[in-house]
Amino acid sequence: MRAAAHGHLDDRIDGLRALVSAHCRREEREAFPQLRRSVPMPERREMGRVLRAAAEAAADAGPRDATTAGPRAMAQTAERVRDALAGWS
Repeated sequence: MRAAAHGHLDDRIDGLRALVSAHCRREEREAFPQLRRSVPMPERREMGRVLRAAAEAAADAGPRDATTAGPRAMAQTAERVRDALAGWS
């Protein structure tokens, strides 16, 4: 039973990986070139600054290494993953 459940999760993770990869390819091929054509350089630089600040804030939010994360952080992460996967069929 556990092996079957684990296999199902693997399938969902593979599906998520494929969706993220397709999204990235679409951004590189379509969205980023359109952004370069339509948004002035100063505004693009500001967008980049905001994205970097958000990435730093996310990194500061807690440890990513499971060996250093406390039980509460691990439980919260597990709950977020569960909630994200709940809508998948």
